[in-house]
Amino acid sequence: VVNHTDRSIDQWVTLSTPFQTAVFRDPSDPGRHGVVSAKNGKVRFVMEPGESRLLQTLNGHSPLQRNWRDWITGDAAITVGGPWKITFLDGGPEIPKPRTLDALVSWTELGDTGRNFSGTARYTSTFDAPKGDYLLDLGQVGETCRVSLNGTALGISLFPPHRYDLSFMPKGWEGLLKESGNVLEVEVTNLAANRIADLDRRGVPWKAFHEINFVNIDYKPFDASKWPPLPSGLLGPVQLVPLTSR
Repeated sequence: VVNHTDRSIDQWVTLSTPFQTAVFRDPSDPGRHGVVSAKNGKVRFVMEPGESRLLQTLNGHSPLQRNWRDWITGDAAITVGGPWKITFLDGGPEIPKPRTLDALVSWTELGDTGRNFSGTARYTSTFDAPKGDYLLDLGQVGETCRVSLNGTALGISLFPPHRYDLSFMPKGWEGLLKESGNVLEVEVTNLAANRIADLDRRGVPWKAFHEINFVNIDYKPFDASKWPPLPSGLLGPVQLVPLTSR
């Protein structure tokens, strides 16, 4: 089940099959799963735009010993601001120089080197956080990211919403979020589109497909030279979102 809308969803849905127990799994986070709130053949869906669920129904009890926890947000979010140190790690056609930004912007706004770049860059920022339970919400990311907090890997996010539940403490995460001096590292990899467009603008031969005809959707010669640049990198806003009752 995917929320393809641009708004949050909180509703009870009647399932077409009889069941005794229902289980949710988050396909973006293997550790996030649990037995769902259900009544009279209905299941409650609380989902952000772009968020998805795997739903399993059972005729008996689930072997899972934990309940599903929806993210219920409370007070105003805390923005993780700059300065952001950016180091471009790998890619091309040319690797941009490291830089420090006070505000997050797309790589396409960093001159031609950033506009045409496809690859990976690491963002680093330091922030404080009052005691509490939080979601780390990266906001908009172009396109995928790998995240660590204070040296602990939080995981890879392939699609929105790019969120990490810092209130859920698996082994090794105990006391991960500190009141001061937290170091957040986000490695972002964008799509290849901006580099392909640059290659076609410069007339660089790259279509080395010897056994097929490389054409566009209209079966005409493929040409990406007029493609607009795709937003790339960590765009944010990056926030700590307080969690309240489940």
